[in-house]
Amino acid sequence: LRLYYWSHVRFLEPTYGSTALRYGIVWHEAMDAYYSYIARYGWTRDGKALEAAVRAAHQEWEHQSLTGQFYEDYRNLPNLLTSLLRFVSHFATDEGMLTILDSERVFECSICPTETECSAFPGLRPFTFTGIIDLIVNMSGMLWILDHKTTGQPLYTQVDRLNRSAQFKGYWYATKQITREHIAGFLVCFHHLSCYKRKDGSYGDPKIDFQRSPQIYTDSDLISWRESLLETTWRIQNAYRSNIWPCNDDSCYNYGRCSFATLCEQNRPLGEENLDGFHEADPWDVKAETARKDSQREKILKEVKG
Repeated sequence: LRLYYWSHVRFLEPTYGSTALRYGIVWHEAMDAYYSYIARYGWTRDGKALEAAVRAAHQEWEHQSLTGQFYEDYRNLPNLLTSLLRFVSHFATDEGMLTILDSERVFECSICPTETECSAFPGLRPFTFTGIIDLIVNMSGMLWILDHKTTGQPLYTQVDRLNRSAQFKGYWYATKQITREHIAGFLVCFHHLSCYKRKDGSYGDPKIDFQRSPQIYTDSDLISWRESLLETTWRIQNAYRSNIWPCNDDSCYNYGRCSFATLCEQNRPLGEENLDGFHEADPWDVKAETARKDSQREKILKEVKG
């Protein structure tokens, strides 16, 4: 709850942004431009889908780099562009097997607790579950949600870690509400990028790899996901009412050190922290952000197509 408080109540962001997060955001935007070109113009062999991806990567990298300061490492634009080339080669057999049905779908699902759920979570109010689905595809006659993930950890570690991903189950739930069709599950396309750091601080050649991993869920998985979502939302709503935002110390190092750890470690009453190294940002607006990216992508596709 404390992480939610810093991000969505106080709208704080660290002055130094996450290099890994910037790389992941830009990779997603490049993938969206690549598949959007294919969805509109088909599988061509003129390299224009890749050109669209490269242009999108350049533009989004510039945009993300203006949002804060970054510690530079191997997760840079040249290595991302190299990875794009290898991605196209790695999944060259997708032509003829994979059809893009939808990309960057913004969804809003109204969640209204039942009487039984309200008994389990007293005072729980209806709320909206929202997000962006990367791709809905038809692969070999089956519908899948295709999602992109970037990581510097071993691929088998990330595949295991995300097998029970609440995000994936939630997005699967939302997609079933949107399409009303049978969705087989998730195809998670992992992009691994890591690099050996020399004693002098420089980096060696990057290690680049990919793996597409299916994640299959059942109706029971959706039931357990909904219960978890309701419980989490109930705690957030209670925290707003009481203005008590407990820390979860077990989560401080899930993906490296939490960027807000220095605030929690001050052990000061909420609202009396020393905010050196942080700034207040605008609340995340999924529709506004999607509109910006849609406009940018549309311009790129038209320019590439000529």
